[in-house]
Amino acid sequence: MIYNYPYDVFNQNYLNSYDQQMYEAQRKHMEQLDNLSDLQKAVSDLLDALDKVKPEYQQYAQQAVMNAVLMHKMKQAMGGAR
Repeated sequence: MIYNYPYDVFNQNYLNSYDQQMYEAQRKHMEQLDNLSDLQKAVSDLLDALDKVKPEYQQYAQQAVMNAVLMHKMKQAMGGAR
């Protein structure tokens, strides 16, 4: 895109392109905020589930969580979901 300031403020194509870029940036931002909200809910659910595990099984529960984290990281390292 060639900038021709200050005349671009009158260029409808430039303004439409700028509006589209701003809309897309805002959409991506809102999507990430939704993802963070989903993450917060998932962590809260995980902690609630861990609270339900009896004390004598807590070590197994912690190992299960760590195994899930490690498996996820291995999947990422091998080119899986990010």
